[in-house]
Amino acid sequence: GEITQQTRPLYGMNEESLLESIDKSHATCMNELAPDHTLSDALAKGLDTWLESDCDEQLLLHIPFHVPVDVLAVRFAAGVHDDEAPRTVHFFANKHSMDFDDATTLRPTWSVELSASDTAMAGRLVRVDDCLALRHIVELTIFVEDNQGSAPTTRIATLELVGKGLASTDMANLKECSS
Repeated sequence: GEITQQTRPLYGMNEESLLESIDKSHATCMNELAPDHTLSDALAKGLDTWLESDCDEQLLLHIPFHVPVDVLAVRFAAGVHDDEAPRTVHFFANKHSMDFDDATTLRPTWSVELSASDTAMAGRLVRVDDCLALRHIVELTIFVEDNQGSAPTTRIATLELVGKGLASTDMANLKECSS
């Protein structure tokens, strides 16, 4: 789909970074270069740490949230490593336990092809162009299919999800009902 871009990382009215809403203790990434460059590095602020793929350019991130959220924009920053920045990225809403086979065969909830200018240095916000695509999300799976250049690995210095939390219910505190 077509994307609308902001050149400055300004949030819209009632929007905020969803970083604090992410359940980081349960966030995972397949094909990360562990323990040196992991998902937690991309979720940290700044460009001095990064997530890097291990054996090829693909990454599969699973990001659960403490509360349901609407994801309205995303930002991928690669720092100075332009050719290693993500290019084709697919988002899957509320899919649990996906693997690379699922990511390549299931229909994504939303996809975007990022340009080199979208990911350069600190990156810029890219708006979700389908206003209903990433609404009421409790977990988000992000499949990075390829990168901007011919680099053997993909690098994400910063991953930012922008939107709004929908409830004050902390999903981590819910207990199963016994009958």
